[in-house]
Amino acid sequence: MKKRDLIFAAALLLGFSLGARAQTAEETLFFYGFEDELASFRDSTAVVDSITQIRYYAGNPNSAGFEIVYTKDSLMYLFNSISTVRSDARTDTYELVTDPIGVHEAELTGIGGQGGQNYLKFTSGGEGSDLCADYQANLFVRGLKLEPFTSYRLVFYSKGSHPEANLQAGVFRGYYNSEKSISLNGGSGNEFRLEKTEFTTDRWERNTLMMFYQNDSVANAHMYNAGYWWTNSWATTDTVTGKSYNQIEQFDKYFMRMSFRYPGRTYYIDDISLYKSTIGGAEFNGDVLRVNFGYQTNLAELAKKDPAGALELPGEYFSLVSRSEEWGDEELPVLTAEYHDDGYLYIWLDDAEFYIEDDTRLSFTNPVDDPNLCLKYTGRLFPYSLDTAWVNAGKIVPDFENEFAVYNPAVSAVSREYLAPTVKASVPEGGSFNLDPKTREIDITFSKNIYTNLTAGTADEYNVIVAMKSSGAEEIWLPSAYDEETFTVTFKRPASATADLSGDCDFYVRNARAGRGDMYQVGSEETFTLTFGNLSEVGRPVYFYQSEAAWTAADHASQCIPKGWMAYDASIGSGGQIGTGETVGGRSRVYFFGAGGAFTRGFYSAPRGNLEAKIVYGVVEDYGLALDQGNYWLSFKTFGWDGSPTIKVFVYPVGTDRPATPIGTLKAEPNIASGTAGTGRYKVEQYATAKFAFTIENDDNYVMEFVGGSSGWAGAVIGAIELTNQYSEAFTYLKMLEDAQAAANGVLASAQADNKYSGEYLNTFQGVIDEYADFTHTAPSAYVDATNTIKDATTAMSTRMTTVDKFYSEYQAAVNKEAVYTDSVGYNELVAYTALVAKIAEYDGLDVTVKDNAELTAITAEVTAATKAMTDRCTAIDNFNKALADALNVLENQTEYDMLPEYAALQGAYNEWKDLDVITSMDEDLASATTALNDTRKFYTYAGQSIAAQTVQVKGLYALATELEVDFDDIQAGLADEIADRMNNLRTDDQDLAALLKEVLKYRVYELLADEGYDGTRLNLTPFITNYNLYCTAKIGDEVEQYYYNWGAPNNRWRLKSGVFTTVYPGWTLNGKSGNVHVVSEIQNWNDKAEIVDGYIAFDWNSSFELGQTVTGLPEGLYSIGVGFNNNLANSIMIGQADDNTPDTVSVAKGSQDYPAAANAFVDSLEVSDAITVKLVISGGSSWGRIDNWELYLDGKSETADYAALAAAQKQAAIEQATFVPSIRTTAPVSYRYFTVDGVETDASNNGILIRVSTGADGRRTVEKVIVR
Repeated sequence: MKKRDLIFAAALLLGFSLGARAQTAEETLFFYGFEDELASFRDSTAVVDSITQIRYYAGNPNSAGFEIVYTKDSLMYLFNSISTVRSDARTDTYELVTDPIGVHEAELTGIGGQGGQNYLKFTSGGEGSDLCADYQANLFVRGLKLEPFTSYRLVFYSKGSHPEANLQAGVFRGYYNSEKSISLNGGSGNEFRLEKTEFTTDRWERNTLMMFYQNDSVANAHMYNAGYWWTNSWATTDTVTGKSYNQIEQFDKYFMRMSFRYPGRTYYIDDISLYKSTIGGAEFNGDVLRVNFGYQTNLAELAKKDPAGALELPGEYFSLVSRSEEWGDEELPVLTAEYHDDGYLYIWLDDAEFYIEDDTRLSFTNPVDDPNLCLKYTGRLFPYSLDTAWVNAGKIVPDFENEFAVYNPAVSAVSREYLAPTVKASVPEGGSFNLDPKTREIDITFSKNIYTNLTAGTADEYNVIVAMKSSGAEEIWLPSAYDEETFTVTFKRPASATADLSGDCDFYVRNARAGRGDMYQVGSEETFTLTFGNLSEVGRPVYFYQSEAAWTAADHASQCIPKGWMAYDASIGSGGQIGTGETVGGRSRVYFFGAGGAFTRGFYSAPRGNLEAKIVYGVVEDYGLALDQGNYWLSFKTFGWDGSPTIKVFVYPVGTDRPATPIGTLKAEPNIASGTAGTGRYKVEQYATAKFAFTIENDDNYVMEFVGGSSGWAGAVIGAIELTNQYSEAFTYLKMLEDAQAAANGVLASAQADNKYSGEYLNTFQGVIDEYADFTHTAPSAYVDATNTIKDATTAMSTRMTTVDKFYSEYQAAVNKEAVYTDSVGYNELVAYTALVAKIAEYDGLDVTVKDNAELTAITAEVTAATKAMTDRCTAIDNFNKALADALNVLENQTEYDMLPEYAALQGAYNEWKDLDVITSMDEDLASATTALNDTRKFYTYAGQSIAAQTVQVKGLYALATELEVDFDDIQAGLADEIADRMNNLRTDDQDLAALLKEVLKYRVYELLADEGYDGTRLNLTPFITNYNLYCTAKIGDEVEQYYYNWGAPNNRWRLKSGVFTTVYPGWTLNGKSGNVHVVSEIQNWNDKAEIVDGYIAFDWNSSFELGQTVTGLPEGLYSIGVGFNNNLANSIMIGQADDNTPDTVSVAKGSQDYPAAANAFVDSLEVSDAITVKLVISGGSSWGRIDNWELYLDGKSETADYAALAAAQKQAAIEQATFVPSIRTTAPVSYRYFTVDGVETDASNNGILIRVSTGADGRRTVEKVIVR
């Protein structure tokens, strides 16, 4: 029996060992290695825990005042177990595997486990990839005793039969089939649970899960919110009170569970353990120890701040102790401890005689006093989350003591001590040119100490060397001197090399090490170039093609095949298409991209089917590519377009076959979706770069060809194409300086041309230009510094000129503004005008040359402010005058609703402000007056719009009655006058009046149809449709919501919310399902409109909704009903159904998206006895659409109807309707209010013309003008 399986007295209930790895019993909850041959899982008498009471809640555990109200005694025994799935689709098995010869034990001890002879083999049955429920196919270890606010580490070892599987593991609270993993934040917070989906098949591996338990109440609330409580089989009734309780507290029982969920897999498990710990563990291999802090920390980010990716941790923050019964505690000698950018802490021993063993203990103190080393939790899961003070303080990682280390041969790292030095600088510096051809030495400074042997040369295999290569064989330059303080090595040219150095020479630093020995890392080869001799003899760069300049030319459209190029793809055809620079679409072509990226024009090339994608230059007449014998570079940048094809580049003579081997290949990366890349706004900031060197053997005309894929739609965008000779990189610095000097001289010429720019700024600028006029140097950095100095001086002078120009332009604007109002009576008396004149006089003739930029900017601001004050005042006056004129226009010309209170309010505002003195009034009074006039006019206009929108149907019915010569008095004496009075005072959608008009019209229609002289004339009965004009009463928040529209102005729009509404368009049922359905209109500003407004429906791509109404009370006959509906949607339909007849369905797709002024889609031949049900069904699509203006027509008689009898019966119905609709009856007024014509409320004692508002007993108001004498 192994030590790990000794059963401690404290663990009798659990049945597992607490003695693993010398971890104390207080730290270890359990360790199980299957050495008891599964007795702990199979023994039916091995009770590990029990449930003795069930506690019931009466309500929501999260509600205020919640408490347990009922308890019930119970006795349930809890066991460790292994459960399997047994069904027709899946049958699981498990068994104990025994290895008596020690292979398994050796393998597990080799990675930090114990191994032993036995391990578990669990085989899941079934096929496919559907996972079983997490409460099936489990291994349970129960009886755990968790402590509140404590961190735990679960460890187990595994391997599998397949790389892909699924094993879920964690520590849970509750009971079988009704549990939840211990929570992080409580409530419905994050969970600690391991979901293992990748397995090794040829070796065992260690698995670690960190968890933190808050407390029982937090965990219980978490499980309740997640829906884990018994409501049916565990419900109970109090036998005394008769009350039922079905919300039950989760049992405070804790267990470890593994779920073998993936079917058709074999899982191997051993050495399961659970410890109290705040870290993921410490593992060692030889003389190096690695610490995993478990929860995600900032350790990696701290290490990445160092160029080496490692930070040294001082020794006072940790200790490493070896424990021995014979020798006691012995602190191990440490070479160094370091944070590494892989997120681990590494510790190395300093003495080769010492090795870390499994009796080693580690303690750690967080360096909270050093922000560069202090560790903090940064991930989604972390301990102590309810400790707000600790969280707000930064989630500092806690210290720990005496964590044991386990062996893991995979632990490996290189200390900073052994990291290779890197090149920091050289003399001459890399890239220098015009150097002395007789140079014999160079100095190279390294980042740290470097091993050198000044005498052995290449005989010392650890010695650093420099290999120099120009046009001939390499020369090995050896170290001849070393400065240990600066880490600078002098390398000397071999004496055997006597020829002068010439042209570009590449220097390769090799074999750089921090010390002698294989333990020291060898540095990567580093290269820099020096140019010797006269640079002018090497030759300047020559550009044979530059795509950015060519494709952005004025004669090239934003999407085109550029001139001189040919494009090939399946959309074009095998013959290709010659570029003209004119706009093309639906094929490979140049696209426009956002400014500031790698290029603004890029050639999109894709097969677009089954044809090789390629773009070719050099075969189009007048656009040849003549190249002479020599060496060239072809460079470009590319990214993928809906894929990442590999681009092959060829250069070959015109008239010859394309060679088999390209000059280079490059994968187009990254892959950018066409919807992103093709907008014209995409900025190319991620791309792959190529620079291919090639040689031209003979003078000739050549083809430049870029070839992509041969099928599919994956394309590439190619831009920044440059074809040049192979020139010295040194010319980059010369040209950089020359360009800066040219730009500076241009600005200088402009400044010298006008005396207003003279003075100190110009003198300083001239001095910089003169200083660098004949600048020469050998170091690139000197050219960079010189260029930046000239650029800074140019910017300063340009800023000065802009500042001066700004003053003069603002001063002239002030003079111009003053001139406008010099002779303007009234305006020239404004305070703002007087101030403007004074400011002009103050700075007349100002000598700007003696003012610095700050002073001149302040003066300019004063002038600008004076001009703006005058402008603002005049604008305010103009706005007021316009508001006053608009108000008067409405008062005099829009009097249809002059009886409304809003009209009286507008009259009052006009009378209040019409005599305002716009010259002497305060700004605030002018603004208030303008606002009052505009608001009252708007409110009156809105009121009129609301009335007009609501009364369309009733007015339509009344107009139809007039057209059909209805005799209302024939229905009831005096009814014509009553209806006329009602129409004169119509303010809302009066459905009572509409109902009466429909009944009377129905009688009249029957009369016409019964007349033998009826000629079959089609009758327009549109007003029988309730709200056929689609007036809208929706409100923000109730039926509509705001959203941001990306594709055009206005961006802030409102759309229908999801749901079924009858209050959006009264009379209609509108079912909003998806997309952007706009009511009223697509651009309506819902923050500034009439409360009720006439409108329509607009919808954009992929919108889905239904609109329907049942039109009742129709005369019998044959009907057609239609709507104005313009769209491009093939799957939009209108359904019309007469009474109980079979529905008639028609497509309502139209080829236009414009506003529909009249009905254009109809359902006809509907035989109606009373009603029509009509519905529009919009099911999404790729288009806009608009809907408005329903229409209804009586097309002919019913063959079976007796219209004379119907007319007689309908007349009686109309009479009854007139009798039983009290709102139609005129009632005597019960109160009066009087207003003057100016809108001021008064009483009847005043003589003259007054406006009288009468209110009847039924609430109706009548507004009329009266003369009081």
